[in-house]
Amino acid sequence: MPATANQMLPIFFESVIGFQIVYIALQWLYIRRTEYFYYIGYMFVMGLYVYVLYTPFSSANHHPLVLDKTLPMLGYLLYYRFARYFADMPIALPTLNLWMKRLEWFLGIYILFEIFIRIFEFNAPISEYAFLAVSGFLFILTFVFIYIFLQGKIHLTYFLIAGAAILNIGSFSTVVLHQMMIKGQFDSFDPFWPFTIATVLDLVAFTTGLAYKARLAVKDSLKIQVEYNKELNQNLALNQQIHTIKESLAQRLHSDLITAFSNINIFSGLAKREITNGDTNNTLQHLNKISQTGTNEIQRINDLVWCINPENNTLTQLKNKLVSIWGETETQSAININTDESCLLINYDITFLTTFIHFMRCIRKHNSNMSPQLFLSCVEKSIQIDLKLSSEENQAFFVEFLGPYLHSFKREPKGLAVLKITTIRD
Repeated sequence: MPATANQMLPIFFESVIGFQIVYIALQWLYIRRTEYFYYIGYMFVMGLYVYVLYTPFSSANHHPLVLDKTLPMLGYLLYYRFARYFADMPIALPTLNLWMKRLEWFLGIYILFEIFIRIFEFNAPISEYAFLAVSGFLFILTFVFIYIFLQGKIHLTYFLIAGAAILNIGSFSTVVLHQMMIKGQFDSFDPFWPFTIATVLDLVAFTTGLAYKARLAVKDSLKIQVEYNKELNQNLALNQQIHTIKESLAQRLHSDLITAFSNINIFSGLAKREITNGDTNNTLQHLNKISQTGTNEIQRINDLVWCINPENNTLTQLKNKLVSIWGETETQSAININTDESCLLINYDITFLTTFIHFMRCIRKHNSNMSPQLFLSCVEKSIQIDLKLSSEENQAFFVEFLGPYLHSFKREPKGLAVLKITTIRD
């Protein structure tokens, strides 16, 4: 026991430590974070250390476990272990985490060394010099670690840095004052007061750090929840879009097929009547109309299936589709198509594609003299088509086919019609 010791320091220290252990232990029961466990161990060791210092048996020259030297080093070991988990160092600072683990092994070896030389009663100065050397080494190394933490600029570690710096200074001050007291150079107050005050301030820093870390955890949880809700809303919107597309496709298929089959049924009835009347020419005309209606419907269904296929989502594939339409009866030189090669994937609506492909089939069928020029590009990942063709048709003709997708129309000399067609509507 120090010569200037009184009962105020151990009572004050043990009261603070006891309250903090209970408080952190209750939190650990609910949160079960690893750093809580190691900090409880650190506080218990520090409380035991002060108890050993201020109880009669600690004045013995040869205590079998050398508690006055092994306990503070064990406290340092647990504090470093707590710091690694508190700052998530295995992930945030893996290199520093490795060096701290090596330091923990060093402290563990020193503790075993201290116990060994005391059990076999080696020369006492060896133990004292080793303790002072290790204490000085830890004092310097702790500030090295603090500097590295500051370089990382991680806000969470600032609480750890503040607590470690205060504890390091307080512990080293106590060691210096205790050595001065042994040599008779100091006797003003109990030399363990700096260590006690530093430990209490470290507890304050740790508790504040826990509150800050819990706040970050809540913010992260809310952020994850917001992202989850956002993703859920996107999925709901996507499902709604898919449902709308399915409904539109079903209506279109139903309407087109009913119309086609109705026409086929009508032409079949007329053909039967003409056969009965013996009119071969009219019968052939009706049969040709049945054949043409079936062919047109097959083309329409094939185009719809092509548009539905998710793999047909590049401008190059659209270009190839249009070339195949225009080259069904002539060489491909009859149509000039350029594409913006910077557009890789495009987003489009199926209605737009089916409408435009149907439009191209119609102008190809009814006006084979046209030599269209197309430039396919993308705006905000949507298709934009600049079309120039020889046609005397007015704007109403193109609006009838393209509807809201006709962005602009103008006339140029020599009967050229210039159209801008896009999925982006005004």
